Amino acid sequence: LVQQARRATQRSGAAATAPGPTPQERASFERGMALSVRERLHRAGDTLEFGKLSDDGCKVLAQRLHKNQALKNLRVSGISKKGCRALANGLKRNTTLRSIDFTASCSIGDIGGKALGEVLKMNKALTSMDLSSCSDIGDDDCKALGEGLKINGALTSLNLSRCSGIGNEGCKALAECLKINQ
Repeated sequence: LVQQARRATQRSGAAATAPGPTPQERASFERGMALSVRERLHRAGDTLEFGKLSDDGCKVLAQRLHKNQALKNLRVSGISKKGCRALANGLKRNTTLRSIDFTASCSIGDIGGKALGEVLKMNKALTSMDLSSCSDIGDDDCKALGEGLKINGALTSLNLSRCSGIGNEGCKALAECLKINQ
């Protein structure tokens, strides 16, 4: 298929570029990813760990988290802002996950930080959230997390160590929410 596309573009004088995946190829990939996540969730017991989870993988995992009835601890690494937002959508409706750890190289940024703040407003099961490896979390993210913590009574541990983007405003926002969340 790629060779046919190259020949066609060479004949037309256009630059040779490989075509993107067809809808069938994309659907096949998503089915395979869903099966992989489903199998891992089935075999995981109460803890599941993913390294370098793609945005599509995060979407599939979020769908599974919505239906999860056994998984208690989740560790993810290498996720992006979009991936974090997808996971957050699954976490909002999850009632069994107790701990989530965003380990090495998570670049969740302001989109992910705000999405996790929304999770804290809705999720009453999470007791621990580790964002210590998310160095791009900043003041606005702390404000969003703080707004969630004002409402959330379940979370007992929030690790923000090594989050070098947090300044005075972020610290003040978290301190204010802790006056309310006791």
